[in-house]
Amino acid sequence: MSPSIFLLPGWPFSAQAMHGLADHLANQRLPARLLELPWHAGASPDAWVDRLMADIDENSILVGWSLGGMLASKLAERSPERVERVVMLGSNVRFIQDSSWPTAMVPATFERFYQLFKRRPETAIAQFEQLCIAPNPPIDVMTYRANVPYDHMRAGLDVLAGLTLNTPPARPTAALLARGDRLVPKTAAAALARSGIATDLIEGSHHDLITQPEALKWVARQVRP
Repeated sequence: MSPSIFLLPGWPFSAQAMHGLADHLANQRLPARLLELPWHAGASPDAWVDRLMADIDENSILVGWSLGGMLASKLAERSPERVERVVMLGSNVRFIQDSSWPTAMVPATFERFYQLFKRRPETAIAQFEQLCIAPNPPIDVMTYRANVPYDHMRAGLDVLAGLTLNTPPARPTAALLARGDRLVPKTAAAALARSGIATDLIEGSHHDLITQPEALKWVARQVRP
């Protein structure tokens, strides 16, 4: 029996952000199911993993963008017997750097954004969405935004900040990063590779990792039996 393919979006998006990738895979006879992030599960990474665990099958390939990729890896850590492989798009071992993982976002940068979100969430979300697209010209991605209250989105930021992936990964893992990504530095590619994650780089933005034809073809190769 072929494994089930699941697609997980990033913050602050709904599963519809992965629709283009799902369509591409379907055209390759690789049907995939979209998973929504568990916005109502609170601010604990473990609680988010618990909720998602109920949604995947016994033999799964997990493809996640940004936060979704980190959660996919945590699912594999939790139940490696249920996950055949993980594919991460614009994901990192940590979203915020620390002494053990310096190739990530500077803590002060994240803190400024977090405080902006608390004061003016719409401004912060719009800023984040454009960072996903930069350095490309601005486009409207608001139609993909998750329709959840701001406090649930802030809980998602807490989860993003609190996740740390174990290395080497529990299951075979591939990662794709973009050289122009404003959220996950391209220098993380070498660090991920040293940690046992098969990593490739393409030109483009954070958003290009789920829309660019080169990226879509790359994902299809990773999930093909």
